[in-house]
Amino acid sequence: MQRYIRFPYIAVAMGLLKEEDRQALKESFEKNLKDIVEITIFLDNEKNRDSSNTAKNIINELMSLDSRIKAKFVDARSENGYKLLKEYNLDIDTFGDRRGPIFIFNKKPEIVYYGLPAGWEFVAFIEDIIAISRNEVDLPPKVAEKIAKVDTPIDIYVFVTPECPYCTHMTQYAHKFAFLNNKIRGVMINVYEFPELSEAFHIQAVPKNVIVYNGKSILEWEGAVPEATFVEHIERALVDIKGSSNKHG
Repeated sequence: MQRYIRFPYIAVAMGLLKEEDRQALKESFEKNLKDIVEITIFLDNEKNRDSSNTAKNIINELMSLDSRIKAKFVDARSENGYKLLKEYNLDIDTFGDRRGPIFIFNKKPEIVYYGLPAGWEFVAFIEDIIAISRNEVDLPPKVAEKIAKVDTPIDIYVFVTPECPYCTHMTQYAHKFAFLNNKIRGVMINVYEFPELSEAFHIQAVPKNVIVYNGKSILEWEGAVPEATFVEHIERALVDIKGSSNKHG
């Protein structure tokens, strides 16, 4: 299956897209979207006001380009908003208690953006929208087969910066894995918007990739790797998890 879009770097600043980017996106959506895609966005106007406002602007622009993109904005500081955040197990920033902006797709809540999908990450975000609308992702058959066999719930944190061209590949892989298997949750984390969480994981370079089980880091590495190598890291982490469980069982 072909990759549907190969946009160049799209600088999403102040929530506004250039006209040529708007036109390219509109044409891509017209060509590739099938089903409605519903996105829930948690906003934190207390600790991340500017980026939360930008999140609203970005999503409103995308909705203006195609009626099949739908969104719900949630105040993560409200009682009901925080309750919903916890229901989705999205309160992972226990270090800075920053609650947004966080993006999830209603059909695939295992695909998560912790912070703005800006810069190169916007490419991953658009590909996620198209994949969810079409209910398909492109992965090598052997990789997909191995991912389908994962039977232990894990999180994959991918720490990124918007200007890093290599980070988006790791975000895309983590999200494709999460798309195929709901035991896996792929979480892109924008280090600029979640500095305390990033500091807790000792982020010195990006992409920084962390496989997490029950809230604890099991395996970490820096840098981009091919899909097959990514899967090997997951398999190693699963061996460690099961080995530890057997010791304490």
